[in-house]
Amino acid sequence: MHVRIRVPGKPDTTVPVVSKLTKIEQFRRLVKEKLNVDPRLQCLLYGGKLLEDGYTFHDYNIKLNDVIQLMIRPGNDKEDQKAAVIDKSKVIACNTDQEETIPYEDAKSSLYLVGDLVDIRDSEDGAWVEGKIVRIVLDPKIKSEEESQPDHKEGNLLFKVQCDDDEEDSDLYCKVKEIRPRACKEIDVTDLKTGQVVMINHNPNEPNEKGHWYDFKIDEVQKNRNKYKLVGTIYLGKDAIPQDDTTAPIHDKIFAIEEAVPDLKR
Repeated sequence: MHVRIRVPGKPDTTVPVVSKLTKIEQFRRLVKEKLNVDPRLQCLLYGGKLLEDGYTFHDYNIKLNDVIQLMIRPGNDKEDQKAAVIDKSKVIACNTDQEETIPYEDAKSSLYLVGDLVDIRDSEDGAWVEGKIVRIVLDPKIKSEEESQPDHKEGNLLFKVQCDDDEEDSDLYCKVKEIRPRACKEIDVTDLKTGQVVMINHNPNEPNEKGHWYDFKIDEVQKNRNKYKLVGTIYLGKDAIPQDDTTAPIHDKIFAIEEAVPDLKR
């Protein structure tokens, strides 16, 4: 069998696979042979799911001629490559542990309030989904804000969020860097500027179809009759890996990215 590897902005590459029992780590080596991308820098997505080592094509139900999205983590030398390897024990993504098993302590945020409408970064493909903050607590793994990541204020807090499309009660807790005020300000395509970062609807696997909402940095706005395309950098995956030279047809509204406003300034 064979599958297609898709890198944003480039033609698909066909990669032969021995069988559906091929493991993901074996497939990474095949990708390296075809595209010369170090396995440690490969972020492979299929159907919006991150492909992990130890599993097979059968586990993910990958079929003949299916498309696998390849995102390349930054890294040009050996030191960068070592830094690019994800240590899952250190990555703090949205936490779905059951609330009753962790003694959460309620807290206050200077940036958000319970009930605020927010956009939430998906922990697998990096798309933004709409939700609402239903609780704010202290992160039991971090004792104080001084121990949190220095580039993120309120890194010692967790925000329990309820996704709009989720009918059941949520057990989803996110860090402050994984949420932001819900995008509501529309931008006309004629007002876009080079270097501007906006939120657009895009389908990495099928660019001509509607997909999910991603951040996009604009390099160029192209117009063909009454249709527009954006050329620039899209940010995919939970690590917001930049994919340069991406062409994104406009299928939906374009939104400005909102910044959190401190509670006292609202």
